[in-house]
Amino acid sequence: MAEDSENQFDEDDYRTVLRTGGRKALVAANQAFGKLGFKANFTMVANSVLSLEYPPGDRFSPVRILHHSRHINTFLKGRETQLPILHSVMMSSGYETPAAVESTGASLTSTQLVFELLKAIDAGVRDRACGLASELASRGKDELLMDTLRDEAVRRYSYSFPPSLLLNAIRCMLSGKGVTEAAARVAVSAVTSSPFSSDASSVRKALKYAGISAGKVAENDYVPDDGPNLRVAESIRSGIPEMTLRVIADELRKGISARHILDAVCLEALLNSYGSVKKSVYEFAVQNSSSLLESALSSDSLKAVDIMEMMTVASHLSQIYSAPAADRQTRDDVPTYEFEEAAAMFESGDPSALLTLISRGPGDSGVMRASNYVAKFAVSCDQTGLHSESLCHCSSSILAGSLLDSRVGNVASLRESVSYLSALKMHGARCQDAVSSLVQRETGIPE
Repeated sequence: MAEDSENQFDEDDYRTVLRTGGRKALVAANQAFGKLGFKANFTMVANSVLSLEYPPGDRFSPVRILHHSRHINTFLKGRETQLPILHSVMMSSGYETPAAVESTGASLTSTQLVFELLKAIDAGVRDRACGLASELASRGKDELLMDTLRDEAVRRYSYSFPPSLLLNAIRCMLSGKGVTEAAARVAVSAVTSSPFSSDASSVRKALKYAGISAGKVAENDYVPDDGPNLRVAESIRSGIPEMTLRVIADELRKGISARHILDAVCLEALLNSYGSVKKSVYEFAVQNSSSLLESALSSDSLKAVDIMEMMTVASHLSQIYSAPAADRQTRDDVPTYEFEEAAAMFESGDPSALLTLISRGPGDSGVMRASNYVAKFAVSCDQTGLHSESLCHCSSSILAGSLLDSRVGNVASLRESVSYLSALKMHGARCQDAVSSLVQRETGIPE
């Protein structure tokens, strides 16, 4: 990094270091907050991670971590708000800068470009799909491009990584700015690398059997009561995805609000993950339902594609559902500890006191305090290997709890986050990593 006697910060050098990755990139990114400010540094890191080569099947962690920094930062203070961005830089060090992808189809109309893009995606021809997407982006056809990719992403809902998560991350990161050619390339790479999902076909069949249109029922606004939709919840717990889809289609046919159903699906994702000993199978169901809620809030309405994705997530939840063991951590005879005591017990390996404290329904200040604690703990965990989803998962859970706009949702999101982090600790997660150490000591990274 070049700095002259007036302590100027060379942005060109910084971009080069970010592309190179490794230890120097992390040190430079930490210094850049003081030189460029938070927003400018976020933008430069975002441009960097959207310009990397992500292999097929990758989870695009650097991009998604940056997306979640916008949400989890609400509960962080001071230098801690910088940790998610530094985590993203650290994750980026394992990727390479791709060879230039030339835009293709310059002589085609935008409609023809979309047609050719869909053909390339279906054929799995990633390079051509990236070139066509870059051409659409260069023409400023952002809405057309992202809507096309969103439809294809929902058709390719995946248990290992749903590509719609990346599209939502990119949309949030760009925050009203135009879709760059690099962002278009990364987005289309995720979609092209994902196989077609049989769940999407099942959703279409269920809607057709009920005789309803996804676009029409997206406009439903009838909410029968203030509680969650119990019919939908019970159908998910049946473990029969076909029944789940029939019940949701029937509720939609009767005019029940799609948002009301989405709330129930999201709540079930949180509750079922909390009760499961296999947290990893619920990771993307929780993240996707939270992402859907975020999309609905940002656009102030649901679309046909949202209905399709909501039903696909519900089908997924039903397939992986198993009755949870008895919750022994929230019995009435369990003593109530002060928050500091419960947190100390959790950090020593016993989450029962903290879970009980949360389950007994803390007030608004208690919810905020617990959310702050969970956010701080999540960003201090290693974001590599088996623990690479901790920041994204806890951010999604907390965001879902706030968007569900109910005490039940807040409690469920916090319980899920605490139990998730507890499961990571049991599997040996190091929750004091090089990124945290860098910020605390403000020196370098230990060898």
